[in-house]
Amino acid sequence: MILEEFNLNKHDDFKLAELIFSVDYSTFLRLFKSRDLAISAIKRRLIVQNTIINRNSRNSSKTLVLIDNEQNLIGLLLIVKGRKDSFLSTAIFLLKNLRLDLALKFIFIEIMDYLVLAKFNSDDLYLAELAIDSENQGKGYGKVLLNETVKIAKKRGFKRVVLDVELNNSVAIDIYKKFGFKIFNKRTDRIFNGKRGMYNMEYIV
Repeated sequence: MILEEFNLNKHDDFKLAELIFSVDYSTFLRLFKSRDLAISAIKRRLIVQNTIINRNSRNSSKTLVLIDNEQNLIGLLLIVKGRKDSFLSTAIFLLKNLRLDLALKFIFIEIMDYLVLAKFNSDDLYLAELAIDSENQGKGYGKVLLNETVKIAKKRGFKRVVLDVELNNSVAIDIYKKFGFKIFNKRTDRIFNGKRGMYNMEYIV
């Protein structure tokens, strides 16, 4: 089992797009109308992000993938070191490098996320996405990724690991609490989708 940084020339970008879709499938389905269209759009964004230099980016995010012994991509870990890129920087990059309709959909997702995701500081490590392939869930790989996240935070001198979990995802909430995370805030989308909300959770390093 290996955890390494995603490489477009080495790893399965379609599988990674599937995992990203699984993290917030309801939002992707709402905007792209179908699973296939959503995954295709996510894959296109991945290709752009990994082949074109975003000169406005702080390069604060890192996508790590979990690879099994047969070289299959089975897990995703997306972390943001300190503050993430500004909304304006992200929007400009998307508009320059994606088809207009795709760019606008991803920008809308950025706006929706802004309303519910945790606010974090420069000395926080933000765990933006964690996903395990459905065939490999329940085998402890999620805990492996959490442990790796904490290890990275300690090594880099961050004070907290911060993440978000949907209000109705009681299973994930219990898992994170057992690991040592605590809820420090609750945010809901009062503009676009009143049913969408997140618990913002923290782990003190």
